Amino acid sequence: MGIGLGSTVVAVSSWHRYEPLAGIGAVVLWVVATFLLEKDDRPEGKDTGAFVSWVEENDTAILAGGILFGFGVLLFVWMLGSLRSTLTEAEGGTGRLAAIAFGSGIATSVCLMAIYLPHAQAAFDHANISDTSVDALVHVGDAFFAGVELFAIPLLVATGLATRRHGPLPHWFAWFCLVLALILAIPPIGWLGVCLGLPVWTLIVSVLLFRHATHEQPADSGA
Repeated sequence: MGIGLGSTVVAVSSWHRYEPLAGIGAVVLWVVATFLLEKDDRPEGKDTGAFVSWVEENDTAILAGGILFGFGVLLFVWMLGSLRSTLTEAEGGTGRLAAIAFGSGIATSVCLMAIYLPHAQAAFDHANISDTSVDALVHVGDAFFAGVELFAIPLLVATGLATRRHGPLPHWFAWFCLVLALILAIPPIGWLGVCLGLPVWTLIVSVLLFRHATHEQPADSGA
């Protein structure tokens, strides 16, 4: 009985250290989803008919891309849980910075989800709704892009400050977080921080958290 329980604990502990790598899965799904959603250029301007035609001609790719992007966001949230645990452990006390990072990360995730899920809804239901509704669903996601820029700033700043002060992750990463937050705060280049900076940040966080968990594993196993 004791041996079986011990084996289970070791197995759970072993899998636990791989959880931060969910961020890598998130980025992979985001890249595939973005390819499906953007491979046929979306119309520019205000021509409702052009947007409706674009959805009708690419409904399968848009639907698949929206779903994959959504699952990528779920993996991003899972990675945020690992980040919160690491920051809280290092910060101690009430974990104020860890709480700010996690809360703003969830808000960022909601906005990310809202960028492309309306596209998927339009692709799924375009035959049963009006052209105006299809056009509105395609455009509504654009409004949440700015939300990602906004809510990602406290996520990055809190992570950077916690890392700088308490050092659960390398100090160079703290400066990377703060510089990326500054880019997001500048409207003309904020989009670059979302499209390129946030995925790169997610990859780096995943690898650093995995390395941190790997280094902590021997002590945990011994306990």
